[in-house]
Amino acid sequence: MRALIYLFFLSVMGVQTGNAHPLDPAYLQLHETASGQVSLRWSGSRDFVTQVDWQLPADCQARNESVIARDSARWRGKKHWDCDTGLGGKILRGVNAIEGRPLMLDYRLRGQADPRSTVVTVQAGMAQLPRADSSIAQPFVRFISLGIEHIALGIDHLLFVFCLLLLFRSPVRLLQAVTAFTIGHSVTLFLCATAVLQVSSAWAESCIALSLIFLCRELLYTKTEHSHQRLMNRFPWLLTLVFGLIHGMGFASALREIGIDKEHMVLRVLGFNVGIELGQLIFIAMVLSLMALARRWLKSGLSIWWTDTPVLPYCAGVVSMFWFFQRLLPAIV
Repeated sequence: MRALIYLFFLSVMGVQTGNAHPLDPAYLQLHETASGQVSLRWSGSRDFVTQVDWQLPADCQARNESVIARDSARWRGKKHWDCDTGLGGKILRGVNAIEGRPLMLDYRLRGQADPRSTVVTVQAGMAQLPRADSSIAQPFVRFISLGIEHIALGIDHLLFVFCLLLLFRSPVRLLQAVTAFTIGHSVTLFLCATAVLQVSSAWAESCIALSLIFLCRELLYTKTEHSHQRLMNRFPWLLTLVFGLIHGMGFASALREIGIDKEHMVLRVLGFNVGIELGQLIFIAMVLSLMALARRWLKSGLSIWWTDTPVLPYCAGVVSMFWFFQRLLPAIV
């Protein structure tokens, strides 16, 4: 009965979070000259570019209507204003913008010598622009929070880390596996985000689901007399490093798809990667704490049927197979 309940729950979770990466930031570029001329450029999905109407404060006069165009990869828009006063700390209105959506913002305000970069969030159709004297460290912190949000919403990545926790009960071996995974995804995150390595997002996401299927297979071997055949026991560093390389391609897609420019690439990728690492560590600490409480309060009753039976590997395997075929179809069509 418990197996059926778990299978139903995880299957519904898989259907509702098939992409497992709902984070969908968009890109804005705002430039304000000393004479008060303002240009705004934005890019992203078709709905974001064509449906959102951007408005500046009342003392700004629009010089033209929004100009929308599409290149080979993305939809793009631009608009120009003349403003009497500086825009630092003021409100940018996005009519029809999705609530809570993160916006990657490159900006140069009146009085700033160098362009800067940050993340703003749309709330009630409004996003507050940074102050002209804002700290340069603030954007880095915002990208860290974006990385934490991405890993928190990445159900497939969290499920992979959870399977690693079940495979490596020894703290030393777990630390080795997580370290190798971190090294791997950090390398490909930088390579893919900077366009040194170009991999189709659909293929990368399919391979991530395939890595989950492999871990479920390894977990099932622990329940049989064939446990000596577990490849993760024989090559823990190598396999987790390879899987980290694969997952890094998925992490990079969240940054690459918003069209980030090279001028701010290092800041964004570094902050995003730090956020991913912090998110992973928080998740690991939470899971280990819950397991410890379960063993203490329930006298190991929960851990016996939860982690020491094939229920979880089979359920996670079903969801992973669904993700695999769902993501593979766009890659081969």
